[in-house]
Amino acid sequence: MLKGYEDRLRSSYDSISSSYYREDEKTLAMFRADLDRDLVEEAKGRDLFPEDQGQVRYTALLEARSVHYPIAGEREALIETFRPDVLTRAYLRGEDRCRRIFFTVRRDGQACFAEWSSKTIRHPLTGRITAFLSERECNDDKVNQAILHRILAHQFEMIAYLTNGRYSVSVGDAALIGKGSIFPEERSGDYIKYLETRLFPVFSGTEEERAAMREALSPDTVKRELRDQGRYETTAACALDGEIFYKRFVFYPVAAEASFCILLEQDTTDARREQIAQNERLKEALAQAEQANAAKTTFLSNMSHDIRTPMNAIIGFTAFAQRSDDLGQIQGYLAKIGASSEHLLALINDVLEMSRIESGKMELSPVDTDLCAAVGAMRDLFATQMQTKEIRYTVDTSQATDRWVLCDKDRLDRVLLNFLSNAYKFTPEGGSVSVVLRQTGGAPAGYGDYVLSVKDSGIGMTPEFAAKVFEAYERERSATVNSI
Repeated sequence: MLKGYEDRLRSSYDSISSSYYREDEKTLAMFRADLDRDLVEEAKGRDLFPEDQGQVRYTALLEARSVHYPIAGEREALIETFRPDVLTRAYLRGEDRCRRIFFTVRRDGQACFAEWSSKTIRHPLTGRITAFLSERECNDDKVNQAILHRILAHQFEMIAYLTNGRYSVSVGDAALIGKGSIFPEERSGDYIKYLETRLFPVFSGTEEERAAMREALSPDTVKRELRDQGRYETTAACALDGEIFYKRFVFYPVAAEASFCILLEQDTTDARREQIAQNERLKEALAQAEQANAAKTTFLSNMSHDIRTPMNAIIGFTAFAQRSDDLGQIQGYLAKIGASSEHLLALINDVLEMSRIESGKMELSPVDTDLCAAVGAMRDLFATQMQTKEIRYTVDTSQATDRWVLCDKDRLDRVLLNFLSNAYKFTPEGGSVSVVLRQTGGAPAGYGDYVLSVKDSGIGMTPEFAAKVFEAYERERSATVNSI
């Protein structure tokens, strides 16, 4: 019986020894130490220093190797962590393993991260407490861990796991969050207490909304949703530091039967604010589109009134020509009919070119133009209509000394037509309309300044409407317009 027990102990001892004494390209050094006697019984590895060889005191070996750890505090940490009495007390408490990572300089002068690990066991024959220690290079693991931690910490304010009603933070640092933090006061603790102390008091919204958020994060809801969906996500609005922050919680199951899951908490405030701003921009764009659509409808409706002006002139002068026997007079009427027809065609072109005007792609076509003749043509165009409403209609071009200019005559005619059309519409019977073209200065170096004014005794514009007079399709007192 005793021999069989000793054989099992020896087999266990040999198994631990072989598992720790695995030499590969990552292994720097391996040691077997008798902690009770403070003695290094065996040392192996490619990165042993001369002082590591032979029968040396274990504490002396720790001190000698710690010299090669350049970071302040790590030398003391290495000695303190793996001291014989520290490992012995831990073993007697049932803690037989220890692991720490330090920054060291190898024997060849290369710097690296090294992981020290120990396994403590009682020797099956002597009964003394023995420690198997290994020092292994872990640059790749350290770098991967650092990269993973920073990537996760950048994306998530906190990553924790939940089990049996408790949480434990794996990734996250409250100092890096700044404003709007809901990081727990302790890195591990009771999940319900965390909700009640850090989240529930800062929930924003109506009482119904806050109650819904409390229910959404309750353990029962999380458990049920994970069981039904395999993944659960919810967002809470929190009033923090005088602002509203949006926190996204994502739960993933690890072991559903054991109620073990991962919690990822992420701040989505910037994305939510951008989404809200985008929605506002879309609403504004929709309102502008609807307004533009209504304005186009109004424009096309009002265009029928504008078309009547040259049409009335064409019909009127045609009637005059039909009743006249004077060839010269008839030719004059036909010339005015031709001018009115050109204005009518210009109006129709305005409608057809509406999309081009709105997109800003309209191009000017300047030609030599007689300003006085262009304004005079407007006098003839509206003469019949003004006479019908008994409007006193005067056109004065005598103050323009340099009458020939380079301009887009079609666009100029349309501007004049619009001015006079509005003056005619908004001037009551018996009123007055006057057009004055004057030159305010000479023409030095081929340039001149001109002022074209249209004055009427109509209803005028309010100061409020004058501020938006240049906006597309704007008109004041549409009811008045429709009544004319």
